[in-house]
Amino acid sequence: MSNTAEQRLYSVLSFCMNHFRLSLMSGKLTDKQLIVLCRIIGSLKYCCIAELYLDSNQFTSFPSCALKNISPLSIEVFSASRNPLLLEPVCFLIKNMSSFKSLKRLNLRMCKLAGSEIGSALSPLLNSSQSLEQLDLSLNFLSGPAIQSLAKSLQPHNNSPLHTLKLDNNLLSNKDAELLIVIVQKLNSLKALSIQCNKFGPHAGKLLGQLLQTSSSLQSINASHNRIADEGLRGMVDGVEFNKVLTRLYVAGIHITQKCATQCLERLLYATHTLEFISLDLNKIAITPELVKLLKRLFNTCPRLQTISLLDGNRPNIELDKELYSKLRLNCHHAECTRRIHCGVLGFWGL
Repeated sequence: MSNTAEQRLYSVLSFCMNHFRLSLMSGKLTDKQLIVLCRIIGSLKYCCIAELYLDSNQFTSFPSCALKNISPLSIEVFSASRNPLLLEPVCFLIKNMSSFKSLKRLNLRMCKLAGSEIGSALSPLLNSSQSLEQLDLSLNFLSGPAIQSLAKSLQPHNNSPLHTLKLDNNLLSNKDAELLIVIVQKLNSLKALSIQCNKFGPHAGKLLGQLLQTSSSLQSINASHNRIADEGLRGMVDGVEFNKVLTRLYVAGIHITQKCATQCLERLLYATHTLEFISLDLNKIAITPELVKLLKRLFNTCPRLQTISLLDGNRPNIELDKELYSKLRLNCHHAECTRRIHCGVLGFWGL
């Protein structure tokens, strides 16, 4: 960054009002330019950055001098996704995020995070932060060592305000499921957990069901695109039956059979009726007359249920009378429908 560019950036930022959003994504920032940027930000007296987005750049570390310049600021959102961060610098960054007293959302997607060091770095932040609400670590290489170190060092029943944890597209497997449950139980304010596109199997589904039986905070769980299969889904439904707060359940593409899907939906007729959204997309579930009758009963029995998503690329090959059509709203193209079943063209409605 040349002196002229530095002066221009300072001039632009100096005119900004309080609590603005600074986005420098895909800017090809290097380590040296990052230091200069943070020095400029720290020197501004009359503006306060609320959201800082540094995604898709080229810096490999976050030097202490750069962190020192911006840590006193009231940053609520910090995003450094898709940067080739080295392990030691990123651990340093995470550990020192506790100095961001107003930080509410931390996004470190696709940063090649891996190893036990990441878990050890996260625990001080989660143990001490009084503001962090959302943590996104998706699209990394997190596996057993990271989960084990975090579960070990995380304080039980801590007062962390974290309510959303995303661990999508990592390398978590069945053997990591028990430790993941320990982490969720320690984060007693957690409301949304997303672990889609990992390597979990039926055992993980059973453990999630046990978690749901006792959880009084978890309102949304996304276990889609794992090989949970019939046995795992039945275990999850065991937990849903006793849960009193869960509103959204995502189990798309988990390799279940038609018989299992029907049985589980039937069991939900007698469960606690807090669910508002269920996703069973991409499970090759045929829309048969028997299933339609069951879904009708489910909507009538569960007054809070708004949507059951059954997107699978195929439309139902059955005739629907007007009364049933009006209650089930099978046409996914009617966006104004408030209570509907999606079974049309493949899409991501509600996800």
